[in-house]
Amino acid sequence: MSIVTRIFALIALTLLPVAGGVLFSGLQLRQHRLEELRSDTAQLARIAELDMVRILEGAHQLLATLAKLPMEHGWDARACAVVAATAFSDFEYDHITAVDRSGTRQCGSSSVPNGTVMTDRELLARILDTASFSVGFYGVGLASGNDVIRVGYPVTDNTGAVVGALYAGINLTWLNTAIDQWRLGEKTVIYITDRKGIQIARNPDSRGVGQPIPDKLKPLLLATSSGAAEVREDGGLANLYGYVPLKAALSGGLGVFVGRDQQQIVSEINRSIWLNVAVALVGLLFSGVFALIYVRRFLARPFQNLLTVAARWRSGDWSVRAGAASGIPEFDRLASAFDGMAAEVSSRELKITWLARYDILTGLANRGIFAEGVQHEIARAHRDGTSFAVLYLDLDHFKGINDTLGHPIGDQLLQSVAERLRASVRETDTVSRFGGDEFALIATDLREPADAATLALKVLNALSEPVTIQNIEVRSGASVGIAVYGPESPSAEALLSHADMALYRAKSEGRGTYRFFTDAMDEEVRTEFMLGAELRDAIVSDQLYLEYQPQVDIYTGRIIGVEVLVRWSHPTRGMVSPGLFIPVAEKSGLIVTLGRWVMKESCRQMKEWLDAGVAPPLIAVNLSALQFKTPRELEKDIDAILAETGVPPHKLELELTESVLMDASREHSDVLLRLRKAGFRIAIDDFGTGYSSLDYLRRFPVDRIKIAQQFMFDPTEGSGDAIIRAAIALASELKLDVIVEGVETAKQLYRVKSCGGREVQGYYFSKPVRAEAMTTLLRKGIIPSLLHAVIREAIAG
Repeated sequence: MSIVTRIFALIALTLLPVAGGVLFSGLQLRQHRLEELRSDTAQLARIAELDMVRILEGAHQLLATLAKLPMEHGWDARACAVVAATAFSDFEYDHITAVDRSGTRQCGSSSVPNGTVMTDRELLARILDTASFSVGFYGVGLASGNDVIRVGYPVTDNTGAVVGALYAGINLTWLNTAIDQWRLGEKTVIYITDRKGIQIARNPDSRGVGQPIPDKLKPLLLATSSGAAEVREDGGLANLYGYVPLKAALSGGLGVFVGRDQQQIVSEINRSIWLNVAVALVGLLFSGVFALIYVRRFLARPFQNLLTVAARWRSGDWSVRAGAASGIPEFDRLASAFDGMAAEVSSRELKITWLARYDILTGLANRGIFAEGVQHEIARAHRDGTSFAVLYLDLDHFKGINDTLGHPIGDQLLQSVAERLRASVRETDTVSRFGGDEFALIATDLREPADAATLALKVLNALSEPVTIQNIEVRSGASVGIAVYGPESPSAEALLSHADMALYRAKSEGRGTYRFFTDAMDEEVRTEFMLGAELRDAIVSDQLYLEYQPQVDIYTGRIIGVEVLVRWSHPTRGMVSPGLFIPVAEKSGLIVTLGRWVMKESCRQMKEWLDAGVAPPLIAVNLSALQFKTPRELEKDIDAILAETGVPPHKLELELTESVLMDASREHSDVLLRLRKAGFRIAIDDFGTGYSSLDYLRRFPVDRIKIAQQFMFDPTEGSGDAIIRAAIALASELKLDVIVEGVETAKQLYRVKSCGGREVQGYYFSKPVRAEAMTTLLRKGIIPSLLHAVIREAIAG
């Protein structure tokens, strides 16, 4: 939409409401004028009725005076002469006649002979009944033949008794002449009717006298109160009639109608309304024309400048400015605002570009710039024959520092690491942070791979030095993986992948050191990848099975539980060691699917033992750290498996290593509490080998700790026994069960017994066996060889 259109629309939005307001006000005025017209017309009808009452009042007074004449001598010649003379002297009256109670003519002004009976018996009856002045109906004078309306008045004797009546015929020709003098307004129609709706007067056209009023007015004659009504004539024109019906008339028997031409009045009002609206619309048109001229003459140039600048901005060039020299203050302020916005956007764009390429915490290059740098060095190596290496490193135990000392100290440690890395490399080298505690270096212009090793040692030495942060001495260290550019690493992705493999090897071989990528590592990774793919098939193709190792009370020989161990019988590789495929499952994420399968098979077997009546007190199943990453899914899986197999929760012991328990208690403590509240037993596996903390034993009262088998193979025995003895004492104080793993010889059994242990697990009693063999052991309930050893030890003691 162009600016001209917009301005015109703005003017229209301004003036159209004005026009609408004018129209609305006119319609309101129209309605008000119609109401006033109705009120005025009704008032005219009442005025007409009052004029009619005044005319009738003259007849009333005259007849009242004449009615006194016969009070002394009756209707004698003198009285009759007065009546005749009065009628002849006043054109208003067609005739005046005196009658007795029977309606017989006594005398009068007409040529009708005395003794004639009066024909208007209804008027005579009303005069005799009311003993008052009454108005009759339209009629024709007997002698004259003129149109008349008869009125009458009672004649009384000296006692006040009604003895007859005196009535007169008012000449309607005279009456219409009198009505013509009322001046009720131009184009005003007046109808005066008798009780039967016969017109006795009509103005301005008296030719309808003696005829009934229009049918559409007859309902108004019988109304209960005066008012005004719209009546549509036969031609379709609407007239407004004010009316005084018979029941509301002061005249005592006449109806009054005053009609006005409503259509003409409404047309005049409408003409005024539309004239005002037309004036507003013409104003709108002239305003639009003026706006068009003004825009084209004064606004087009600065506006076009703004459009041109905006197009440059849209193309990404935020350096151009609109300027403020149009001479129009509003446009100049707008241009200044746009220029300020462009400056702000330009600044933000630079900042966003920096954030997209650099790490906000350390200021080091991010992975994107690092990858560009590797590509640049590859191109330079092809061109100049130079060599370079990628060093991939991460900090040792950084997660523990974050968890124990807090993220602010962890962030400051990362900043210190960044500074030390910058100080350790040359200006031509690149230092980058990939995220978390992962860093990478590009070491350029290497003469030989040993130069990369020298840099790695320099970095390791720099990072091994303690850092004081908030008065806390923090020690970390790092592990480094090195990949030297060569035929085996032809791309940036390959170099990073190879450096990552070397880093993993350095961490797995003790941390705090460096390793070069070798072909053997690549082969190992490929093997792990293939093994992961084959493991995925193994889970669904019945290549996996479970073995069970009993847990035994050394004093009674009773089997107090069994631990579940998964085995893999590969169709071509043969038996695959758990030490090989379990880490692969952890890396690939298959451990969640594998753990679900182990849990389901374990519970199914436990259900068989329960049904056979040989079930052990509990069955222990290991849980991995990855399963606790989605605790809701873990709970859902366990609930579904127990619901399907019918194994009660207290028969299931969930084994977690110390590190898994610490992570779970820190991030998902509610899950552990819910599982234990539901009846599951919680055991700490490999106790004493992780980052042991007595605090989690206090906060999460587990049911049992399993002392790691490493302490059974301590060559000095003394230190291992001390740890076993201390762990058993700690468990006793905390009222926890304790079991020692890895008992394979009688000597080791004796050491456990001497340290105060009672529950053990190991090859001395039974290797892990298939379900059938375990069922046989469970039917016996005890292991006899253990009893013999106890007896021998008792005798030796």
